[in-house]
Amino acid sequence: MGIIRDWIYEMGDTFLDLIFPSGIYCINCDAPIYNKPYGLCDSCREKIKWIKGRTCGKCGKPLENWYFPDACRDCVNEKHLFTKGFSCAVYDDSVKKIIIDLKYNGKGYYAKHIAEMMYQKLNEQNLQIDFIIPVPLHPKKQKERGYNQSYLLAKHLAHLSQTEINDRILIRNRYTQSQNKLSLINRQKNIKNAFTIINNGYICNKNILLVDDVYTTGNTVDACCKEMMRYGVKNIYIITPVIGKNE
Repeated sequence: MGIIRDWIYEMGDTFLDLIFPSGIYCINCDAPIYNKPYGLCDSCREKIKWIKGRTCGKCGKPLENWYFPDACRDCVNEKHLFTKGFSCAVYDDSVKKIIIDLKYNGKGYYAKHIAEMMYQKLNEQNLQIDFIIPVPLHPKKQKERGYNQSYLLAKHLAHLSQTEINDRILIRNRYTQSQNKLSLINRQKNIKNAFTIINNGYICNKNILLVDDVYTTGNTVDACCKEMMRYGVKNIYIITPVIGKNE
């Protein structure tokens, strides 16, 4: 089934590329472009707050030069379970439309361009990764949406990095509300025990790269990590295209 599913996705990518040729229109403002990096016009690319310089040593959020600790306030106050996180840009109005279109507006073909950003960020790190796992969607939500955007990001990132992807180890075992509509406390309750490992021997003593679309509080990835850590995973790295900024 996995091979058939992957073939269908590949055919879908080919079909979508015929309808929406890559590198023709900016994925943010629809301005005509020609093979610009990440499918973005120069103007949109310059508006994005790319993450450079000082970052939180745990989650990867940007840190101001005047800020003294090496961890952001969230990571000082919360014990996150992953080894280290990385992201490409700050989640603000300059990228919000791209992420919303990717997740909710049927523009899964954006994942190819977004994965290019993630690959560049990953390439800057000196990581040993055994395989990539996308944060899973519940089957009901995936049917409603038509695809899992995290899987699409992971698939393209795996192709670029020549790394194995496996989305049949970690599953979401119950339907949950969207995290972005909930308070911090309710986010933690909403996602608690929502994930299950179904092939536990496969991750023992392995270095995992967990892929999601947005990092905000870290509740979702922590819930994934908690389940994987039960089965002896060695390291869990997190990568997302965008990340929230501490206020």
